[in-house]
Amino acid sequence: MQLIRVTGYQDQISAIVQNADAHLGRPETGSYGPMERSFMESRLRKTREIYQGLMDVEPVFYPSRGIRAFVDNPVTDCCCLFILLLAVFQILTAERQNELIILSKTTCRGRRAHGIVKALALGIVCAFVTVLLITESILVIGSIYPFLSLMHPIQSVFSYCALRVNILGYLCIYMVIKMLFYLLCTAVFYFVCCLLRKVIPIFLILAGTTGLLLYLYMSISENSYLAPLKTMNPIAFGRAGALLERYQCVNVFGIAVNKLILYAGICGVLALLFFAAAVKVFALSYEKNIVSDRRSFFDRKKRWSVGLIRHECYKTFISQKIIYVLIFAGFFAWLLYTPFGWNGLSLSEVFYYRYSEAVKGAYTDEIDEFIRQNRETVYTGMTQPGLEEGQLITYNAMLEALTWMSEYAAYLSDHEDSYYIYNQGYTALTGGNGVVNRQNIMTSIVMYAFAAVCFVLTVSIDYQHGENRLIHSTVKGRRAYIGSKMLIGMLIAAVLLCMFWLPQLVGTLRLWGTEFIFAPAYSLQHLDGIWGGISIFTYLCLKYMGKYMMLLGVMVFSYLLERKVKSSVTAIVWVCAVVEIPLVVMLLN
Repeated sequence: MQLIRVTGYQDQISAIVQNADAHLGRPETGSYGPMERSFMESRLRKTREIYQGLMDVEPVFYPSRGIRAFVDNPVTDCCCLFILLLAVFQILTAERQNELIILSKTTCRGRRAHGIVKALALGIVCAFVTVLLITESILVIGSIYPFLSLMHPIQSVFSYCALRVNILGYLCIYMVIKMLFYLLCTAVFYFVCCLLRKVIPIFLILAGTTGLLLYLYMSISENSYLAPLKTMNPIAFGRAGALLERYQCVNVFGIAVNKLILYAGICGVLALLFFAAAVKVFALSYEKNIVSDRRSFFDRKKRWSVGLIRHECYKTFISQKIIYVLIFAGFFAWLLYTPFGWNGLSLSEVFYYRYSEAVKGAYTDEIDEFIRQNRETVYTGMTQPGLEEGQLITYNAMLEALTWMSEYAAYLSDHEDSYYIYNQGYTALTGGNGVVNRQNIMTSIVMYAFAAVCFVLTVSIDYQHGENRLIHSTVKGRRAYIGSKMLIGMLIAAVLLCMFWLPQLVGTLRLWGTEFIFAPAYSLQHLDGIWGGISIFTYLCLKYMGKYMMLLGVMVFSYLLERKVKSSVTAIVWVCAVVEIPLVVMLLN
């Protein structure tokens, strides 16, 4: 395909120019408004001029998999945004962590200068991280798909690219556009953190806004009347490869403006505006004392408590408002609840189910005889004269179902005491369905994000209010304190596990039934390597116990990290980076 594009390049460009010439006069005859007609004429005219200037470009055959894998790589974007978010949190909380908060409690003019310096530092960090990660991506992808030469015209890879540059120039322009997008994201992070200064609101605002923008970008068609929510979406700004791949225009008051120029300008202007707003907020804000003298009625009641666990539960769920985070997590769990049902079965799968119902149970030689007899019946029906097309499709589906049964029976014959089971619910719950596995990874990503927030905030409240001094008492007191935190973390882990995984388990088993749930787990083909003779029920128990242990592992990691960095926001970002990025890579692959 790439060779055809290169050899037919001149014909492709000529076709674009001729098409623009042919349509240039047509908007006058259509029922268009003046502004719309002006835009169409301007777009056609500019398209013709740009592609006429590319007529003398001579692309060569160039392996394009490396460049295409490098452009708009979501893993690079996720890593870069994680690092920039962490940099914003770190640069805003550095004084608080090192007990230099007095530096931010000067005059408004002093805080303004301080905020400007922070913004400049973030800009430098953004440029450094962008160059570093993009260079790393080039080296890693280049080791897999070597770049033969960077001096060839970019049209050797992207035939419709309207830039008269070589591949090296394309990569430089790509890096600049990405840098502007990352700078905009950094400015937004800086503004939100300066404005809110609370962990839970920052987390909810960033997560909710990102989810909404991604949903609008993925779900809205370019032909819809809501297309501006897609084309002017900040996520579209970050897709530099899509902007550079072909010449695209946007209607700006009847004038066709290149998306590349428009988006770059918008990113730069918005980044400056958000940085200016963040500096303004930072200059006008003030820092509260670590230990406030004001006590509400509930705070006074908290001091009267003598039960350590009850006291810590109150601090965690009420004072730290983790109860709201769990309610929000329950809402997301409800949105992600998708029990695997009977929808979407093909004709072959329907026959497979019908045949399997007749032989389900302990495996015997009668199953092979049943398959042989039904296969002979199908062959006899297929050899009848005057067979219609619909009947032939049915017989082929039956034959395919019998072939699956034969393969399954051959597998069961090698395993003693195995059972012939047709239960797609068991298959989905034990990891044998690829579509369900992707849904489970997405569910895990959301669950671990909420787990990181809950676990970090459970410990951070002591550092936020200066109560960490109480920890440095006797050994017995510290042991009781740590024990109470572990019990609260185990409770939170159990709540999250029940909210995200229990509905899926119960809903799927309700739809498919629990027949033969105590049969050996290796009766399911994808569980061939299961040791011993554990049952499907035992396997499910171990699987969900493993999920709970993973949550406890995240809890311990969160506790230790928060104790080290003493910044809840920084700890949350680090925990999400360590736990979420591998899951995102698994989901993308």
